[in-house]
Amino acid sequence: MVVVDWGTGAKHMNYMIAASNTRTVGAYLGRLLTTLVKDLSKVHIVGHSLGAQVAGFAGAWTKGEVNRITGKLHHVKLLIQNGVKIQ
Repeated sequence: MVVVDWGTGAKHMNYMIAASNTRTVGAYLGRLLTTLVKDLSKVHIVGHSLGAQVAGFAGAWTKGEVNRITGKLHHVKLLIQNGVKIQ
């Protein structure tokens, strides 16, 4: 298991900067995974909120070889309460 603490990059006062940091952190994570793991088909990346974006960028960096990516939106309950359909 690898846990990424990117709190410094995620807690930036400007949300747009925090969001843009996800691409960099995802690239680092993707590179780390391809270095450490021989069979990426056994890897499951999980992310929450902006961490879900990190997970997606990490998966993209591995050229889709990661088996599974799970992302959880921070405000899903609020979206559903306001009529947004999540599929």
